[in-house]
Amino acid sequence: MADAEVAERLVAPPAAPVAAAGRAGTLAGELQAEATHALAQAGLQPAVTRPRRKINWLIVTGGVILALVLGLTLAAPMLAPYHPAEQRARERLQGPSRAHPMGTDRLGRDIYSRVLYGGQTSLSASSIALGVTLTIGVALGLLAGYAGGWVDGAIMRLVDVLLAFPSFILALIVAGLYGPGLLKVVLAATAVWWVSYARVTRSLVLQAKQEGYVQAARAAGARPLSIAVREVLPQILGPIVVLATLNLGRLILTLSGLSFLGMGAQPPTAEWGLMLSEGKAYFMEFQHMMVFPGLMIFVTVLGLTLLGEGLRDVLDPNGAAGRA
Repeated sequence: MADAEVAERLVAPPAAPVAAAGRAGTLAGELQAEATHALAQAGLQPAVTRPRRKINWLIVTGGVILALVLGLTLAAPMLAPYHPAEQRARERLQGPSRAHPMGTDRLGRDIYSRVLYGGQTSLSASSIALGVTLTIGVALGLLAGYAGGWVDGAIMRLVDVLLAFPSFILALIVAGLYGPGLLKVVLAATAVWWVSYARVTRSLVLQAKQEGYVQAARAAGARPLSIAVREVLPQILGPIVVLATLNLGRLILTLSGLSFLGMGAQPPTAEWGLMLSEGKAYFMEFQHMMVFPGLMIFVTVLGLTLLGEGLRDVLDPNGAAGRA
């Protein structure tokens, strides 16, 4: 019996330390409460420890790549050693050298200069096409989602018809009907690329119509157009921005592909897709004619893809843009 009592005393925690710990915890709580009260009387707020935001390396990497590409293309007049259309017959089909860092083409034109100026052409054409398609698609999607009824049905049936065909094939058909030219392929891309924005915008508007701020605006007597533009549109811009960033890379590939096929930019314009087309006949012996413009297309699209994926994590966690 004595052994059992000794064992209990050895296993059981001492009462004094437990009681001391309890009193210490109570005292710490009282001191914290008094400090908070004193700060409140002084008109101050207690310091709040905020969690550190995690760096989104996709946005950082994509942004750096795009900044470099844009910097090179915008500074082309200062960085290019030659005019993009300047021909030097004695220096034709030369490989990379100190005088020509990326070599020359079949007419003796400096490829480095043409790559820099070609970036201006490719990026500006793609940006214009993106702006027009974004405007048309968002406007029609906003109208279809908020108006509903036969308006929604008519717009979405047109969207379904255009989505049934590959966008590049439709753009190729439209460009073929109107003939070659950079402006014409921009219009061709605009005619078929707006459908994804209309579809995403409509789905987002249908969700936003059920939110409380929309109901409150209706109760306050706001007009439907005012509600759609001022209340709904700002709340759904996140997924649309993500989709636009990703689609810009696809537009660059589409316009470059059409120029490669002879439908887009025409000689002597410096444009990445056209440079690929001009170098394909010499690829087996003079690979530099296609490698450098192709590398610029790859790097630009990679930067836009990384930036778009990073923005999706931040602005569109539900993945609405991915369902376009």
